[in-house]
Amino acid sequence: MKLAIALLLITFLQVSAKVHSQDRITLSEKGISWAQFFDLLQKKSNYTFVYKDDVLPHQEKIDVAVVDRTVPQILDKVLGGSSLTYQVLSGNLVVVTARLADAGDVRISGKVLSAAGDALAGASVKVKGTAMGASTDAGGNFTLVVPEEAILVVSYIGYQEQEIPVSGRTQFTIVLQAVPGNINEVVVIGYGTTRKKSLTGAVSTIRASDLNNLPVGDVSQIMQGKAAGVAITQSTGAPGTP
Repeated sequence: MKLAIALLLITFLQVSAKVHSQDRITLSEKGISWAQFFDLLQKKSNYTFVYKDDVLPHQEKIDVAVVDRTVPQILDKVLGGSSLTYQVLSGNLVVVTARLADAGDVRISGKVLSAAGDALAGASVKVKGTAMGASTDAGGNFTLVVPEEAILVVSYIGYQEQEIPVSGRTQFTIVLQAVPGNINEVVVIGYGTTRKKSLTGAVSTIRASDLNNLPVGDVSQIMQGKAAGVAITQSTGAPGTP
């Protein structure tokens, strides 16, 4: 009887561990260290992480955004393109080691900036033609392991995409230029909006600072003389009517 109970208990524990190991995790963290990342996964799962302290790139900060993923799926996503790799052993033991670069691979790092010199956090740095890539951290920094002859595709919302050949280099400072203003910009015209391409005349702007401390109380009196070529008349009709 005792043997049967013991066998049932062992079976239950094995099934429980297997089910728990498949738990799906959601993480949203910005600017954390690799040690903090592995610690979070260990706390939220049934996995135990083992690594040598000198293996982790302590200067690197990473952003993690995953929804409803298993631990191996998260590791594949976050470690892909980094200098780290992992192996899952029996008992849900995860051993993290330094990635052995293939012949011709190089570890590169760099910074993505705007033309004004501001760091662009969250910029995408990918290897052209592959799924390999990374996002810049809060300081605009990134690190990747790539083939020597790879071409980097760097992009950021509102900025012109750049393609940069690695050509054996290991350090990069990438400056992205803002996309010039276009005819899809919206202009406010009193009681509505229109697009620049729809306008047939000039647009005048009256700033709030121009109206401060004027000894008048009527809107038409305030606007009179503030926009060149504009005459203000009184009307009781609805907007758009004569």
